[in-house]
Amino acid sequence: MNTKQALAQARKRWGKKAVVQDIKLDTSPERREQARKRYAELKDLKGDALTPELKKERDNIRSWQWTFRFAVGRIESIAGAFEAFWVKGQGDTWEQAFAEADAKDKKAA
Repeated sequence: MNTKQALAQARKRWGKKAVVQDIKLDTSPERREQARKRYAELKDLKGDALTPELKKERDNIRSWQWTFRFAVGRIESIAGAFEAFWVKGQGDTWEQAFAEADAKDKKAA
């Protein structure tokens, strides 16, 4: 499935405010595992051991632990004033992202 097909499928499910995202980076399970291990090494550093470079690396790695390449969802209002991308599913493939969204929708129903 390509991005155009994913958007068409998302719009069938959630209407015109559907959104799909392909961050086009290597977010493989191996990459996420490496990020988790490195974060575990860095998370307890304090004082002089935590240089500005290591702090920046730790902060960047924190998000990589849970980053998937593909995400699907919709734009929804927050407090009636702001709109944001509400992720309903994410995964290493479009199919995984939609499967997670389906599971969340079934759980919510």
